[in-house]
Amino acid sequence: MVQDFNKPQSWMPPLDGLRGLAILMVMLFHYGPMLNSNSVLQHGVVFVGQLGWTGVDLFFVLSGFLITGILLDSRAAENYFSSFYVRRVLRIFPAYYFALLIAFFFFPVLFPRVDHPFPTVPERFWFLAYGQNWIGVLVDGNRQYLIGHFWSLAIEEQFYLIWPWIVYKNNTKQIVRLAMGASLFSVVLRFALLARHVTPEAIYRNTFTRMDALLIGAALACLLRDSSCLLWLRRYAKWMWIAPLAALEAVRLAGGSFGTHVPAVQGLGFTVIALGYAALVGGAVVTMGSGSMLQRFLCSAAMRKLGKYSYAAYIWHQFVRAIMLKMEVGIWGAHLPATVNVPLMFGGTLAVSVASYALVERPFLALKGRFKARFSAAPEGVVAAAAAAD
Repeated sequence: MVQDFNKPQSWMPPLDGLRGLAILMVMLFHYGPMLNSNSVLQHGVVFVGQLGWTGVDLFFVLSGFLITGILLDSRAAENYFSSFYVRRVLRIFPAYYFALLIAFFFFPVLFPRVDHPFPTVPERFWFLAYGQNWIGVLVDGNRQYLIGHFWSLAIEEQFYLIWPWIVYKNNTKQIVRLAMGASLFSVVLRFALLARHVTPEAIYRNTFTRMDALLIGAALACLLRDSSCLLWLRRYAKWMWIAPLAALEAVRLAGGSFGTHVPAVQGLGFTVIALGYAALVGGAVVTMGSGSMLQRFLCSAAMRKLGKYSYAAYIWHQFVRAIMLKMEVGIWGAHLPATVNVPLMFGGTLAVSVASYALVERPFLALKGRFKARFSAAPEGVVAAAAAAD
């Protein structure tokens, strides 16, 4: 069965699976260094974990794709802006601000002698305003313990503030041109900052240097509405899963290593990786329902469940790691072997994420139905997967 993009789609299972893949990569990146890379059995996991930071780039591409689809589908709605922003708030804010509450007031008591810094009072305001990725750039400060990975949430939120207005004012061809132009600007800016020896961390977490992944995903959402592009994608869709593998290997070879702060990775590598993941997303969407190996993997119950809880897992996985290591020292006086610890951390993160979804997120998600887009007439040309982002 080949997906018909001229018909509305309320849910796209393979994209849930891609979210699950992204969060698995992120957790491997943060948990994997505990393993012994000299062990034959553990080396493969450690190697894959070194690529895990690109799970954030996959999240970016997915967000750009899905959010743009939602915006294009609701552009004719009477409540276009209010519907989008309220539904985003209900989806994102509850777990995020609850995590900040825990990080600001609970963890400093639990870890009074921790070497990593907790946010100062001025820095907390930047987190509250989703501006934490600018700490160390616009204001003095350090990357924060436990919530340092929240920089990517800040970039997405800043994207959500601006992108709806751009989609509202432009047609799909104009949006693609704007997205590609802004992506090129992002690449040029990275090279300029590298030439001026700007700190790699500032480049890695800067909104303008990392927005190309979101914009590439946004362009993909527009291209799928074009019949000629869709025909071309269908011709090669079953092989598109190879694109991110080729992109990752090309970036690794060009940089000599795969660190986030390697100049070759920061220069053109971020964009190459985003294009690879865009091909994966496009292939997953276009082949939906085909029964291919990729579809069976992404649509498996395990991957879809991981995708369902991926936002909570992203927020809480560093908290789980810190708590487990603290408990081990308190109970046994030493840390458990990594081969025990890493699976326990994965299991603990999943358990906490399920609880977070049920107790913190779901009550607010239930309110989203009150803020659906309202149309005076039925919208035309609904793009596939638009509602799946919610």
